[in-house]
Amino acid sequence: MLLNALVAAALSASLSPALRPLAADPSCETPPGLGSGSRLDACAPDDLRALDDLRRVAAEVQGDLELLRERSFDEPVKVEFADREWLDQAVRERWDQQRPAERVAFEEISAKMLGMLPVGASLREEELRLLEQSGSFFDSQADQLYVLEPVGDVSPLVVAAGLSEALNDQHFEQEWGPIDDEISDRRWVREAVRSGSNIALLLLWAFDNLEHAAVQEISRIQRSGSHSSLSDSPPYVWKPMLGLSMRAESFLRRSTRTNWISPPRISDLDQVAQQRPLSTEQILHPDKYWTGRRRDDPTPMQFNTCDLPVGWTLDYQDTLGEMILSVLTEPFGARRGVDPSLFGRSPLELSSSPAAGWAGDRMALLQGDEGSIVHLVTAWDSPEDGAEFSTAVHAQCGDILGNLDEMARPDQARGVRVAAGETGQVTVTAWMGPDEQLVDFVLAAVRVDA
Repeated sequence: MLLNALVAAALSASLSPALRPLAADPSCETPPGLGSGSRLDACAPDDLRALDDLRRVAAEVQGDLELLRERSFDEPVKVEFADREWLDQAVRERWDQQRPAERVAFEEISAKMLGMLPVGASLREEELRLLEQSGSFFDSQADQLYVLEPVGDVSPLVVAAGLSEALNDQHFEQEWGPIDDEISDRRWVREAVRSGSNIALLLLWAFDNLEHAAVQEISRIQRSGSHSSLSDSPPYVWKPMLGLSMRAESFLRRSTRTNWISPPRISDLDQVAQQRPLSTEQILHPDKYWTGRRRDDPTPMQFNTCDLPVGWTLDYQDTLGEMILSVLTEPFGARRGVDPSLFGRSPLELSSSPAAGWAGDRMALLQGDEGSIVHLVTAWDSPEDGAEFSTAVHAQCGDILGNLDEMARPDQARGVRVAAGETGQVTVTAWMGPDEQLVDFVLAAVRVDA
């Protein structure tokens, strides 16, 4: 949602005369409540006419998108205005439905114990900070698109951004199935391809309706500072939520470079839906997917914890993938937010050399009366790749221990270590509460099944 809003703002530089902006009266108030996004009842006659025009243009855009995407909307999408407060509330309610609170809590503590998320950060609020930047919201259950009411004019391009999302979303769930909550790496691939497909369709529409392709002027939208929250967003959050979506649009063109003048082929969009990529590694390195039989799929890994000591439980396990592991290898002082003025001009740095040889991983959060243990097992393409990752994480251990110092009680033991595992694996373990002897005792009961 955020990414489509950014792209739409960048493309708004030049509309054809046939798609002139539609005026709307910002004094009309949106009725309260998540189920009532329409402003019709509160609007003056002039604004009612503007909404009628908006719906007319939306109907035309829906027809254009169906021709471009070579598929139809399951149901016509209704379009209404909504205010900022309503959109943000809708985003929050959807987020709470899709991101169970217990899982988010486990993910947050694991990320903080490995030093990938600042101790003072709330994972929920950091993710919502990005999502709440959106200029539209599509309710797939009601086939209803809500567009942010404008301060001045509303552009049909904003409607096209929302409708491209709506068309893809109507088919996406059927093609991709439910989200796999135990493989974040695959979940981020899923959402990135969804967003990349939305961008691709929006660009196809824009090239047919803009007077000239001013698509590389995305930095214009940053001069107002409307997306300043990106500048201090943790890499653990913005890389999968925003950066990977940007890279997915390039991936769909079988490239690593941003080029918004050459959208992907429809046949490639269909192939990705039928033969899904399985890792962020494949999005970051398209040659590891588009090579057919030689595609580089990840090594599946799963923890077997049937023999855990009494009082200890496996509360959470996940696969992080190359992109998130690159955060683990990055020096704390070098971690930055994202500068949106670079969108469309230079590739975002989403990985690192120490993470580039990734072949698979599995992370476990083990908890007992004595405290918590996070245990990460990683597999690599070669011993040299594993050694490079190990060296990079070793260099961050002091700062990771600093995170643990902030999180643990004064009387709790804490520690972090990096070690060579079996068959070229590298393990990273962080703990707070148990002493190292108890950590070893607990981990002795943990097996990794590949």
